Amino acid sequence: MTRAPGEAYSPLDRFLHKLAFSGIEVQKSLADIEDRMHGARLGAIDVSRPVFIASLPRAGTTLLLELVTKSSVFVSHTYRSMPFVLCPILWDSISRGFHRTSSAKERAHGDGMSVGFDSPEAFEEVLWKAFWPQKYDGGISLWSAEDRNEEFEDFFRSHLKKLIVLSGGTGGIQPRYVSKNNANIARLPLLRCLFPDASILVPFRDPVDQAGSLLRQHTRFVEIHREDAFARWYMEAIGHYEFGEGLRPIRFPQMPPAIPATNPMRGDFWLAYWINAFSHVIGLSNQGIGFVDFDRMCADPLPAVEGIARTLQIEDAALLKAAAVALHPSVRYDPAELGFDPGLLAQARALYGELRARAIN
Repeated sequence: MTRAPGEAYSPLDRFLHKLAFSGIEVQKSLADIEDRMHGARLGAIDVSRPVFIASLPRAGTTLLLELVTKSSVFVSHTYRSMPFVLCPILWDSISRGFHRTSSAKERAHGDGMSVGFDSPEAFEEVLWKAFWPQKYDGGISLWSAEDRNEEFEDFFRSHLKKLIVLSGGTGGIQPRYVSKNNANIARLPLLRCLFPDASILVPFRDPVDQAGSLLRQHTRFVEIHREDAFARWYMEAIGHYEFGEGLRPIRFPQMPPAIPATNPMRGDFWLAYWINAFSHVIGLSNQGIGFVDFDRMCADPLPAVEGIARTLQIEDAALLKAAAVALHPSVRYDPAELGFDPGLLAQARALYGELRARAIN
C-alpha cells in the first residue's frame, strides 16, 4: 500500500499520504475508536522502561536504533506504519493483505545505510505535531516539564501499547518501546516526567565531523526538495524539519560567545547549532541522560555495546554484540575546508571533551 524506502512514490502512494496527513484529526478520531475496540487488550499492557534515542541528526541515532532493535525485547515503528501512523491497529488490519516484500535499499541521505519496509524508524513526531502545532512555527520550540498535557499523555501511552500489541512479543515477554526521534532532544525533561523509568540515550560525534555531515545533508536535501516538491511535503508532514528547504532548527538557548551564524549553507551555522544543542543537553544533568560517544563506539565496538546493554538493562546482549562487529569509523571532515571560525571551533572542541568525559562507553 505504501512505497518501499528508496523507491519512487507511485500516484497511489502520494494520494494515500496526502489523504492521511490532510486528515490528522480524522486519524486521532480513528485512534479513539481503536481504544474502545481494543480496550481490554490495551489495558493489559504496561508501558515500562521505554528507550528514547535522541540527538542532533548525523550523530549515529539510526545506527544505534538498529543496533538496539537486534534484541527481541524492543518494538518500534517501522516503515509499514506509514502513512496512517496514529491508528496503527486499524492500518495494520487494512494494509496487511497488501504487504509487499522488498530488499533493503539505500535511504535518501546517500550515506550508505539501507532500509526496507520492516526497518525501524521514527514516526512518533507525527503525534507531537498533532498536539502541539504551535511549537513548529518557524522553528521548533523547546518543551519543558510544565508542558504536561493529559490528553496527549493518554494518547501517547495508548499508541505505544498498540505497537506492543501488534508486535505480538516473543516467548511471553512483553516488548519495550524504543524510539529514535532526533526532535526529542527538544523535550527531554517532559519525556522524563512522562516516563520516569525510561532510558534516554544521546549519541554525539566529533563536532567537526557532525557539523560537516549536517552541512552535506542540508545541501543535498535542498537540491532534492527543489527538484521534487512532494519530497519536501512528505518530510514536513512527518515532522522531519532537519534539512532542506523546510529546515526549522530547534530553538536552543544561544550559548555565548557563539558568533552570528545564520546561513545554513555555511559550516559555521551547523557548528554553532551543535554547540547550542549540546550545551543545552549537557545542562540537563538531572535527567538521567546516557551520552553515547559514537566515535568511540565505532572505534571499539564491544565495550561500547556492553555499556549500552547495561544502561538499557538488556540481559542477553549476544545479538547486539554480534551486530557491533559491523561498525566502522564514520566519515571525517577537514575543518580547514569547512572554514570554521577559530573561536567557535575551540568552543566546540572544549564541549566535545566534556561530553566524552560523561559518556557511558
